[in-house]
Amino acid sequence: MSRGNFRTRVWNRLLNRLEFDHRGFHNCRHTFASLAIGGGVPITVVSKQLGHANVTTTMNIYAHALATHQSAAVEKITAMFG
Repeated sequence: MSRGNFRTRVWNRLLNRLEFDHRGFHNCRHTFASLAIGGGVPITVVSKQLGHANVTTTMNIYAHALATHQSAAVEKITAMFG
């Protein structure tokens, strides 16, 4: 199925049935990845689920989600030594 056919036959119909605002399919993909990374799913797992050729691609695109892990890591390390 081509991208245009998917959008017309599946995606737009689904959004209408659910009474959701129209968003591109890619928006859902981005939201999934951001939430998964923010929720602690390993970046390697998310990268595979997205079908990226390597984890570097995922890390470059979703760096904003990874930033939330920085403060959590500092807190955990501080607790270990505190």
